[in-house]
Amino acid sequence: MGQFSQILAMRLYAAGAAFLVTLILGRVLGPSEFGAYVFAMGWVSIFMLLSTFGFHRYVIRSLPPLLVRDKRSEAVGVAVFATVVVTVLSLIVTLLVNFRSTLFSDDPMLQGVVVVAALLLIPRAWNLLRTGLLQGLGHSIAGQIPERIVEPTLLLLTLCACLLMSWSVTAKDVLVLTLVVTLISLAVGARSLRLALREIAAKPTFDNAASWVTGAAKSSLAFAAITVLSATDVIMLGMLSTTEETGVYGVAARFLVLMGLPFHAATVYVSQRAAKMNALDDMEGLARMAKGTANRGFLSGLALAIPSTFIALHVETIFGAGFGPAMIPILILVWGRVFLSVAGLPGPILANTEHVGSVAVSSVITVFVNIGLNAALIPSYGANGAAVATTLSYTLMTIGHIAMLHYRLG
Repeated sequence: MGQFSQILAMRLYAAGAAFLVTLILGRVLGPSEFGAYVFAMGWVSIFMLLSTFGFHRYVIRSLPPLLVRDKRSEAVGVAVFATVVVTVLSLIVTLLVNFRSTLFSDDPMLQGVVVVAALLLIPRAWNLLRTGLLQGLGHSIAGQIPERIVEPTLLLLTLCACLLMSWSVTAKDVLVLTLVVTLISLAVGARSLRLALREIAAKPTFDNAASWVTGAAKSSLAFAAITVLSATDVIMLGMLSTTEETGVYGVAARFLVLMGLPFHAATVYVSQRAAKMNALDDMEGLARMAKGTANRGFLSGLALAIPSTFIALHVETIFGAGFGPAMIPILILVWGRVFLSVAGLPGPILANTEHVGSVAVSSVITVFVNIGLNAALIPSYGANGAAVATTLSYTLMTIGHIAMLHYRLG
């Protein structure tokens, strides 16, 4: 099995486990409590942008060129510097959320759930950085195992045990369980990272720290759009609508995550290769890779869309009473993603070929468009409006990336 297939298989497994977790939570919590959970996790996604500052992305594209040029001291310096910065930022954000929880909701119950969710920031930030470091060092598979295999398996088994024992579960309980399995995942992945760093052992240098911060900031902006697009809808639904409507959309959003698996797996596959091809000025290789990932992404997306459509037509039977309205948002998100998969991976390829700044600008513009569309559509159309806003935002961003990639490759 090739590396792309292994990564996709792990992501499919993780998505399957997450789907079952969503199914169990939907039946145990109901739309309102489940809505509180996805609202809090939406904020966690935003907080993670501030906590990592893009360093978990930056190391993926910065380490390969350094290793190709045998600059091991600088490569180790990047790893150490990124770890320190991410740790400090995560701690600061966690403290701010705890002391200013009223900024995130007027509902005391939702405030409490967000505060508990903030405890995930430090271990999650470390996990993301570990995964990025391993990808940058050429160990993509080892980097994915803790997050894609260990974490979802433990969470699913724990929730199944709670269900079998008929224990009452709340949104806060689920967040605490998530924290525990995240810590276990962190411990499991530490060994792989330690072994990978031994291969490039050298005394770290920090002469280019300023450029690292700039590069990380650009990476953060470039990839922030995907995070914000996936979080803005549930956050704005929680603020502008009800927790029930948020819970309904939370189920639909799980299908969007499922449909994004081929895209994310291909991104992991091309990130290091695109950076190396760019360093070697291999434009023909980049063009072939862009076309190949587009074909694979479309076929994989189509294969996932068919069963997703069947589930959407029976969503209330599967997830429980109150989730019937999720059908339309599911169909909008699923088939919108299939349409976009034809474009391939223009954004990630650009970001890993020294054009991260251009990707960042287009992504920031898309974020504001997404917020405006959600604000306009959610009050009248609820979850359906959020689905339309998200799909249109992804479409606009992809069109911009396609135009830039064509210009880059000539």
